[in-house]
Amino acid sequence: AKLAILQKQFKKAESLYIAHGRMDDAILCHLQLNRWTDAIKLCKLRKHPWLTQIEDCYFAYLLRTQQAHQAAKWKAERGDYLGAAQLYVEHGFAVSALKLLMAHSIELQRDDGLVHDLHRVLTQQHGDYEHAGVLLEYVRDVRGAFDVYLEGHCYAHALALAKKYNVEFGDRVTEIETRWARFLCQQREFERAWPHFIEAGQYVDAIECAIECQQFTKAVEIVHAISSDDDGDDEQDDE
Repeated sequence: AKLAILQKQFKKAESLYIAHGRMDDAILCHLQLNRWTDAIKLCKLRKHPWLTQIEDCYFAYLLRTQQAHQAAKWKAERGDYLGAAQLYVEHGFAVSALKLLMAHSIELQRDDGLVHDLHRVLTQQHGDYEHAGVLLEYVRDVRGAFDVYLEGHCYAHALALAKKYNVEFGDRVTEIETRWARFLCQQREFERAWPHFIEAGQYVDAIECAIECQQFTKAVEIVHAISSDDDGDDEQDDE
């Protein structure tokens, strides 16, 4: 068995130990080589009394060796979703925590400590307002999610909420389209900005954007569209 270990034939060494009735040595062989998962699998297969102790030691080993993400995953695999999520958050893996909670439909309230910590890490440490908004939507704080999306320039999400909750929020669609367009202009993304100006009814700004990105044909089309609308209005007035 020792020769097999030297040759890195660990499964062969395990089999040799077991064949000679030395189950403890087979497990210890894996542990001495930091082959924790193999030791745990063997304990489970043979219903060995060391199982719980080795699992606890493995979890401590993961934390001691700065493998917090793997340690949290280990907790989650054993059904401790809240504990895993908290561990993710404590070590900065906020998105992993959020995905875990949502995947298992864990019930949370807006004022829960975990929600507060998760929101803080997402916004203050990572500047991830998109996932922060998703979190608030998940805990049914729709207005809070809407505000976070706007703060983080996540206008597509904000627009979707504004349309869905139009009565509760008041008609914010035009405002969001305008803010989105102006933000894109600040980023010099004029080609993406002008459609939002059109949606907001800001046709002059739309034309200027089209000219900035050298889409002169589009600028002319917008002018013609405005003229057609004006002519239609005049005909209605004459009637």
